[in-house]
Amino acid sequence: MSNSGFFSAVMRTERFVVKHAIVAGLLAAPIAIVGQQVSDTRAVANLGEGLQSDSERPPSDTSVPRLEDFAAYASNFERSLALDKLLESATPWDIRALLEQSEEIEHVDRRMDVQIAIFGRFASIDPIQAMEAVRAAPEIMQHNLREAVFREWAHTDLEALIEHAAGLEDAEQIPLLELILRVRDDLPEERLVEIAARIDQEVRARSILRTMHIENSLEFPERALVAVLENPAGDAKQVDELTQVALAWIEKDGERILQRVHELLPDGQLRDDVIPRVLRSIGDSDPLWAIEQALGFSDASIRDVA
Repeated sequence: MSNSGFFSAVMRTERFVVKHAIVAGLLAAPIAIVGQQVSDTRAVANLGEGLQSDSERPPSDTSVPRLEDFAAYASNFERSLALDKLLESATPWDIRALLEQSEEIEHVDRRMDVQIAIFGRFASIDPIQAMEAVRAAPEIMQHNLREAVFREWAHTDLEALIEHAAGLEDAEQIPLLELILRVRDDLPEERLVEIAARIDQEVRARSILRTMHIENSLEFPERALVAVLENPAGDAKQVDELTQVALAWIEKDGERILQRVHELLPDGQLRDDVIPRVLRSIGDSDPLWAIEQALGFSDASIRDVA
């Protein structure tokens, strides 16, 4: 496809609707979307030059991958695998062509899934330009595309992403920090806290990590309980978190787990605080069970629940 053909296709005004907006936005055309105007920027105007930098001229039409070829696959899973394979070796010119082709996907969710995948590959090649492209996209699409870029960036060049985060205001920095903590949960927790400290967000990071432990408690409840014990957030908050994890664990594995929770709590004060709260919470729906369990403990404060 020639440069002139590509630009003229984008400039056709009847295509300036939400489902066609991303590529048009990248190429600096003002776009009317549901009564809103997406403004032109220099970053968008320069994007085409950046995508052309890897080669002096676009590939021939026969070398450009075609999304329409994926229609031959019988399932969404097969199409997804084929797209992933195609994107593994996609060049900047391929990305540009694929973004244009993605305009033609009628199914809204499928179109967004494809564009998210394309932006992920874009981020692996040049995350800075990928972010410029996100900013040029219609606002209603930016959240998903930005997350796709950050997810890929967190894996391919975490150091550069941290530097990028350091220059953001809190409103943008905190969501990015949370995404880094969740995407890079393969790293040791102290490494994640160290990353947060570099952007003066250590306290926030510890709070996010505690929330993540609670969220994961249904899948790995014992691990979550131990993590809360190892990273106390203050007495009252720690008791709340331990109670939540204990309740999730009991719901998952049954009443026998209450004794295990009791064993894991390291001191009498925590046991006296947490176990009665667990019993009272369950007692709201099953009072006989709560009484029976309370009487099975030797701790006076726990037996008082009965």
